Amino acid sequence: MLLTAIAFILLYFQFSHEGLYYSDDVGYSALAARIWHGTFDITANGHTFIHRPGLFAPVALIYSTFGVNYFTYTLWPLICTIGCAILIYWASKKDIEAAFALILLVLNFYFLYFVNFLYPDNVVAFFALAAAALYYTAKKAPSASKSWKGIAFMVCLFVAYLAKETAALVLPFFILSAIYAWFKNKSLRHFWIAAAATALFLGSVYLLYYYIETGNPFFRLTEMEEANLSYSNYVTNPHRAYFKRLTWGPIAAIISTGTFIPLVLMMGGKRC
Repeated sequence: MLLTAIAFILLYFQFSHEGLYYSDDVGYSALAARIWHGTFDITANGHTFIHRPGLFAPVALIYSTFGVNYFTYTLWPLICTIGCAILIYWASKKDIEAAFALILLVLNFYFLYFVNFLYPDNVVAFFALAAAALYYTAKKAPSASKSWKGIAFMVCLFVAYLAKETAALVLPFFILSAIYAWFKNKSLRHFWIAAAATALFLGSVYLLYYYIETGNPFFRLTEMEEANLSYSNYVTNPHRAYFKRLTWGPIAAIISTGTFIPLVLMMGGKRC
């Protein structure tokens, strides 16, 4: 089943590739070229995209190795997409659950759609999924390996955040899991202590880099705020603009995109 899923992804990548989307992907590709040519500057008018090296930095390495063309510019999203399939198959214990999970993954329109464009979504999905898999396996891992898994877990989340800020959406789940484990599952304390220490170290290095380069450790957030205020946003819009997004808007999105199908199946049931 795994080989079938990978083959399907590769065939889709090969025969449905449309080339450049001429939108955000062009900007990301240009940033990768800056790294490749040694002209990258975090302050050089890169919009908020310039703060997502988790997406375009690996592309710079690919460009320097294989050259620049329509396929190499999306090779990184392809690798991460296949990586998601492998992780799901591995984490699902290679049984019927893995088969259903893979089918839902590779037939999801938006997941396949972004395999052909230099967008961060599938990159974030891979590293967030890798973090979740590390947490899942840490529960049954020997005590000696829990700390290493905690370090790897936080590195994966950090790379996901470097690809796109939406990676932060998974933090509430992991924070609640950490709180629960601290009081109810003491065997995972080493995992979360290592993860927290790694987060402190990586966060400090990250903020220090921005302070050295720009004089503002929160330069990324400052640019995001300025960019958001230049578009239609929740600060300048009237309160009635919130109504749709806070009521029936999310439900309509889940139905229209087909996301409700895996959500229903995730509810599970009794085994026969």
